[in-house]
Amino acid sequence: MKTKVVSRNSQMAMPTLTPQEILREEALRARDMVDTGYMLLAKCLYDIYHQDVFNTHWNYTSFEHYIDNEIQIAYRKAMYLVEIYGKAKLLNMDMARLERMGWSKARELIRIVDEENAEEWMSRAENCTVKELNMQVKREKDKSSDKSSIVEEAPIITTITFKLGMA
Repeated sequence: MKTKVVSRNSQMAMPTLTPQEILREEALRARDMVDTGYMLLAKCLYDIYHQDVFNTHWNYTSFEHYIDNEIQIAYRKAMYLVEIYGKAKLLNMDMARLERMGWSKARELIRIVDEENAEEWMSRAENCTVKELNMQVKREKDKSSDKSSIVEEAPIITTITFKLGMA
């Protein structure tokens, strides 16, 4: 006796997600890859913040409440990411280049960059450590505010990299 296999082609309708639900899911995925893909999270948070969807669609009382309960990163870091993306977008900066240098350097850059100096500061950031960039930004901010600072008397930092192997 032969058994005949009958296949049924049943297609279940996939639920259609709203743009806000898609944004919400994307933000959660981006949170999990913040160290390697922080610009995606920055873009999502920027949109969520400026479109007010945390309140109008997800019933959070504030952006901070949304960040604390759903994204679960420090609110301050979330606001830095919103600011980084906003400034990069405004100045039409190379997002991939900015992402490659890391979010800590990007955080320092947004304090100082404008339309005229963005390329110069991006190059500086690529060629130094976060601490060195922080000192350079402090010096520059100090110059622009015409104050003398202890930063000018700070030691010059030289970075040395060692590679060790098994002997």
